Amino acid sequence: YWTFDENLGWTQMPSRNFSYRVLDGDLVTVDVNSRGFRDREHALEKPRDVKRIVAVGDSFTEAIQVNLDETYAHLLGEALGRNSASSWESISLGIGDFGTAQALLALEEYGFAFDPDLVVLQIFPLNDLCNNSIELEGLCKSGNDVVRPYFRYEDADLVPAYVQPIRQRLRKYSLTFRLVDGHFRYWRHTQDPPMQRELDPVRLRNLGFGALPPL
Repeated sequence: YWTFDENLGWTQMPSRNFSYRVLDGDLVTVDVNSRGFRDREHALEKPRDVKRIVAVGDSFTEAIQVNLDETYAHLLGEALGRNSASSWESISLGIGDFGTAQALLALEEYGFAFDPDLVVLQIFPLNDLCNNSIELEGLCKSGNDVVRPYFRYEDADLVPAYVQPIRQRLRKYSLTFRLVDGHFRYWRHTQDPPMQRELDPVRLRNLGFGALPPL
């Protein structure tokens, strides 16, 4: 249920919910709030005597495999509340397949507006390495890399970068192109799954991986 987002690359479709059974048979309910994150709605103004956690990361933070009260962000909030004079409110900004650059953008666009007392950055030290570098695009076999926002480090500053800069502008400003492009990328994902694509050995060697693929 991901949908294109011009700043973050993608989010969940806002204000949706679905339920499904995981492998052990338990029923999991996933509610997506109006901002497109797997979480309940949160007012921007922080209540009196309440402290806030904002958690950013990828699918480990999104955690659609468990119910919301079983996610690490909410369990952490409950644990802090039991050992504090204040109650803690947990806010999740995790989206599956996000890299750390996207976590930063989510924090800047949404997270800081909640006036957090604690920010938790969750990192998965495998595909996050690819997700954070445009030079490694495609090596972790994600179909999302073509819309993923990256950063380059130039002149002591972070500069936004995209794999397809022209198409990215069309996705941002043309609804027609966005719909056609989305259907095409979905078709390609089903007909030519990224996880089944062979990696270019010459590119791997030039990047210093030798014969060993990143995954």
